[in-house]
Amino acid sequence: VVLASSPQLIPEAAAQASDEGVPVLAVVFAPPVFAHESLGLQRFANGTSGFAYPAREGQEEPWAVRVRDMGIRVLESYESGVLAELSQDQIATLNGLGAQVEVLEDPSRLGRGLVAFDTREGEPQIAEKMRVAPSDARAAKYYIVQFIGPLHERWTNTLIRMGVEFLEYIPHYGYLMALPPGMVDVVKKFPFVRFVGPYHPAYKVDPSLLGKGGEGDLTIALHKDESLLEVSEFIRGHGGRIHSSSVTRWGGVVNAQLDFSLVPPVARLPSVSWIEPMGRLEPGNDNVRWIIQSGDPGPPPLTPIHDRGLAGQSQTVTVC
Repeated sequence: VVLASSPQLIPEAAAQASDEGVPVLAVVFAPPVFAHESLGLQRFANGTSGFAYPAREGQEEPWAVRVRDMGIRVLESYESGVLAELSQDQIATLNGLGAQVEVLEDPSRLGRGLVAFDTREGEPQIAEKMRVAPSDARAAKYYIVQFIGPLHERWTNTLIRMGVEFLEYIPHYGYLMALPPGMVDVVKKFPFVRFVGPYHPAYKVDPSLLGKGGEGDLTIALHKDESLLEVSEFIRGHGGRIHSSSVTRWGGVVNAQLDFSLVPPVARLPSVSWIEPMGRLEPGNDNVRWIIQSGDPGPPPLTPIHDRGLAGQSQTVTVC
């Protein structure tokens, strides 16, 4: 099983594994966790938004009306419950009625790459060289849009009809999007939108690349429908070497050797979506056999299937 840190990298990961003779059972999109303590990123307190589920299935619509009648501000009604602003007393009341209340953790917290911030405070403080230049019209089409809670189908349909394109999820409740010209102020006014901000170069860089010197291998993912030409010419023009490149339905991917000091300029290229160290695939099934066999890591890890002599020899497995 191969983990890919971005949807664009799924075909690339599978192809690389095949080239290196590693049999692939499945490729899974596993978005990286960007907010970690080594960067001093602040963890914000729980917000006041919460999900209230009805006591019994089939009560969704009457439930939304009942919650409103209790004086609770309902932000959105879903098939399974309602998104609402709740006080502790209101949570206790709902629990007393047999409802399940789930408080949304840090609903205004947003983070990717080198940046994590509270969207209630507006745009984060980012160094000028890692911000989108106001004059760069191509880069200005890409924005992070954060919603007030879990994505609702009605919100999605509304934005898609306006020509907005959803590109990638960014926690919490945010999406990287391509917005048509003149649409930013319109999107900001929707009641289900909490924050809209440019997709700055600082969002594009894996934190592990901070402070690295010399040269190294990088994987550079491009936005959907962007050409490989801009990145390829930059790499060759700055003495780098391209190992491989490909185009998928999610966007292009370039694997290259480049001086780490050039990561910020690469991030400023409008076509670039994400930059990370180029991974090296190594077979590791001997370390994870227990996960699908028992779920018990031990020690020692429990592998009841292999213990019975069933190791998969002469078997053909396909995944559709």
